Formats: sequence, C-alpha cells, structure tokens
Amino acid sequence: MKFRKTAAVLLTAAFVIGMGTNAMAMEQSRVPSVNSGSVYGTYVPGQKADTVYNVNIEWGAMDFTYTAGDEGTWNPETHEYEGATEGTWTSEGNEVTVTNHSNAPVGVRVYFKEEVRPFQGITGTVTNSEYQLESAVGKSVEEADSRTSALTLSGEMTDTEMDHDYFGSINVALSVVK
Repeated sequence: MKFRKTAAVLLTAAFVIGMGTNAMAMEQSRVPSVNSGSVYGTYVPGQKADTVYNVNIEWGAMDFTYTAGDEGTWNPETHEYEGATEGTWTSEGNEVTVTNHSNAPVGVRVYFKEEVRPFQGITGTVTNSEYQLESAVGKSVEEADSRTSALTLSGEMTDTEMDHDYFGSINVALSVVK
C-alpha cells in the first residue's frame, strides 16, 4: 500500500511539473540561428455605429415676377407691330442648397411641381436637379458636401389679377444611397 501512495505522489508531482509552464529551453547547436514560436490572433468585431441622417436644406424666397411683354407700336404701312418685346420672368431667391451632415451618402432630387389651376403653361426648370451628396465622415462641418439648384420659370402669364399667388412648389426628395 505504501508503494501505491509513493507512486501516486510521484506521478502527481510529475504531472504538476509538466503542466506548470510552457517555457521551453532550446539548445542551440550553432549561432546565429532562427527559432520560431507560434503567434495566435482572434478578431472581435466592434460595434458598428448607426446611420444618422442630417441634411440641411436652405430655401431661397422663391418669389417670381412676370413682366408682360409690350406689343410695340402699330405700323399701318407694314401692318406689323414694331418694337414688340416678349414677357420675362425675374426672381428673388430662386435657389435651394442641400448640405449633407450625415454619416452616409444621400441621393437628392430637386423638381418643380406646377399648380394645375389657373396657371397651366408655366413650366419650371431646375438646374442640378439630381445628384448624390457624399458622407460627412472625415470632413469638417465647413467641408460637408453641398450643392445648389436654381429654379427658372418659363411660359406666358395671362392672369392679370395675379398678385403674389401660389402657382407651384419646388420639392427636394432625399433617398438612401446603397
């Protein structure tokens, strides 16, 4: 029985000594030499930030004036008007500026929607009507991607009673860019 206890103690001591450390001593047979040890790595993903949309839209006054053309002077010898002028549109604040402060790109579409009554025939044209704004990541507030669109109107206004009436809208549609 004593032999078993001694054997068990010796085996346990050998086992403990064998598990204690992983330090290895290597004998070198020559110098210089290269030795290698394994290196392990594990990837632990970080938490991805939520997409935050923050788009600033600055609207101009969108105030337009139509000045009717002049017929000119009738010339009875040629049966034509002379010095006639066409009507013209002028505007105050006809621009819309869109700035992206989001951490994702944004699609932008700017368009004019004509009011059906009683101003048919008035059309709006928007410059820079469809575009993408880059993400603001890595940019200062002043460097945020920004674009300006301008609305111009055309067509002849025939309603002599119109005085600062509503006849359409300019619209900015934003979309997610994949």
